[in-house]
Amino acid sequence: MSSSIPSRSIDTDSSQSDQRFRSMSFRIRLELLKLFLNVNENSAASNNVSINKLMNYYTRHEKNKFICNLCHEIKTTNGSSTYNLRRHLAVKHQINVGDYLSFNRKKKESFENQNIIDKERREKIDKLILNCIIHGRLPYNHFSHPWLDELFSTLVSGYRIPNRRTLQKRIERQYHEYIGQLKRHFPKDRPIAYTTDI
Repeated sequence: MSSSIPSRSIDTDSSQSDQRFRSMSFRIRLELLKLFLNVNENSAASNNVSINKLMNYYTRHEKNKFICNLCHEIKTTNGSSTYNLRRHLAVKHQINVGDYLSFNRKKKESFENQNIIDKERREKIDKLILNCIIHGRLPYNHFSHPWLDELFSTLVSGYRIPNRRTLQKRIERQYHEYIGQLKRHFPKDRPIAYTTDI
């Protein structure tokens, strides 16, 4: 007895969901639309409330510049974000307005959840990654993929792969150390020219 599983394409699934949506009554579609718009209005309203609350602590000085009413320090924004103003209140005056509190809480929780890896082990893994780049001729961006970062954090809890700039500096440092070792091996009385490719 062999059973066959009917295969459905993605296009079929999306067209079926479109048909189901069209077959809904107009009243139900209207209610869904109202619900969606209400959610967006509520989030915009809560954002306006936090901005109004924030502006109680500041006076506009110039374009994108505000004076703190508590300490009279001038704070600058980029025009569309109030992060600097909220951060100033939280750090200097211990007043939390808007999302700064939840952002810091998430950041602190993620930092506390990270395990700490010892320095020797980190350096050993970093050196192995450098060997992969140098001798295996793997590109830098190979190590910037999220799936590889997830693999390393699973295998070695608390380890984060160095970024591209750090890897580049370490390879450059190794290159200069290697050239220095070569210079020590050759006699100094004869001129020698050498080149390498990285």
